[in-house]
Amino acid sequence: MAKAIDTSNYIFLCMTANFWGYSKSQEQAIRNCREAGGSSRIKKYGYVVYRVHPDFEIEGVNGTVMTPIGHPAIKVVDRIVKKQSA
Repeated sequence: MAKAIDTSNYIFLCMTANFWGYSKSQEQAIRNCREAGGSSRIKKYGYVVYRVHPDFEIEGVNGTVMTPIGHPAIKVVDRIVKKQSA
């Protein structure tokens, strides 16, 4: 039987195109992301919110979320703006 992952200390991570923000609350993580990247970027591209282990890292080249082994990022919200095809 698989051992349950303790997520009690996880934090929220909000990501948009080339910017991100985190906090203990989802709303504050979104605000921090908006402050880092600007509200126009959030409106244009949207955002994704994850719950992650506090020892996460963001890969500088491609933006991959890296977490400790056994502590995967959990997607909470996916508000990516889909482009309309012509």
